[in-house]
Amino acid sequence: MTQTTEPTPDYTVMDGPEMLKAMSDDATKWAAAFCQIAAKLGHAGIDEGWMISWFANAIEHSSDVRRWRREAATNG
Repeated sequence: MTQTTEPTPDYTVMDGPEMLKAMSDDATKWAAAFCQIAAKLGHAGIDEGWMISWFANAIEHSSDVRRWRREAATNG
């Protein structure tokens, strides 16, 4: 089976709502956008794989926090 990948969009030209819709909760897309914007601001060379791990953890923790808040409100 051949896996095809879509080209990475240019997140630097998107407005905020467009970018959020394009990235959703995908850490790879958040990392790509972060690295593109950082490079545009003069901070090139950031390891995108490393950034994926940061965004993946942040996204998952945020999901946990929202769940804990819902549970506390329901059980409170």
